[in-house]
Amino acid sequence: MEFSKELKEKFKKAGWSPNKKNKLKNVLKPYNYPQFIIDFLSEYGDLEVFSHSVPRNKIDFRLQIPKLDLSYAMQEDSEVGLFRELLNKNLYYLGEYNPGGWFICCDDNGYVYKIGDYCFYKGNNLFKGIENILINDKNDSLIYGQKERQWFQRSEDFLSFIPKDFEQWVIEH
Repeated sequence: MEFSKELKEKFKKAGWSPNKKNKLKNVLKPYNYPQFIIDFLSEYGDLEVFSHSVPRNKIDFRLQIPKLDLSYAMQEDSEVGLFRELLNKNLYYLGEYNPGGWFICCDDNGYVYKIGDYCFYKGNNLFKGIENILINDKNDSLIYGQKERQWFQRSEDFLSFIPKDFEQWVIEH
């Protein structure tokens, strides 16, 4: 899998190149990140992607793992910790998405989530999930109902949800 040409161009403007590697392994080691995530972040980590529609100093997406953010995100009392418990899954912090300061995480299967007050499922692999977040594809995500403890198809207005079989949806996307 890989990112679309359009997204690769945004990443190139942010400093990415196909042979670029960074050294996040030691930073991630205490948190037992799976190797496929370490490999992904060693290539795509340390990127700050800006939008042309907002002021230049506004970061839309950051695949950057500062130790401070990582240590907070991986705590049990963080938003990530809450959804780690609710979903009964290991979740690994990848970066952040703005506006709103959303945590971008993935699980042991590579499924990608956007987490804050809500948890959105964004895709069944790192490339699709991150691309869905960056192109804001609202039709290609699910929202987790904390009270109901089930996934719902995301509605535009967040007011009404149509239940959907999560596992079947993952297979389809």
